[in-house]
Amino acid sequence: MSAFLQDNNLTWKFNPPYSSHMGGVWERLIRVVHRILDSMLMEHLAKLTHEVLSTFMAEVSFIVNSRPLVPV
Repeated sequence: MSAFLQDNNLTWKFNPPYSSHMGGVWERLIRVVHRILDSMLMEHLAKLTHEVLSTFMAEVSFIVNSRPLVPV
């Protein structure tokens, strides 16, 4: 892997996890999505199908996108 990266002049650049100016914002949104999905999946784990998961993801995107952009 490192030889491939060196041959193609690729470098890894990591974001510090808690810096909002370097990726912390979307890391926080990922955590929000995980928490919502966890709460939904607790009730329907035995009946999980692709259709149910697609519906859950649509509901999660609605919940995340309905939040205010700035504090009210």
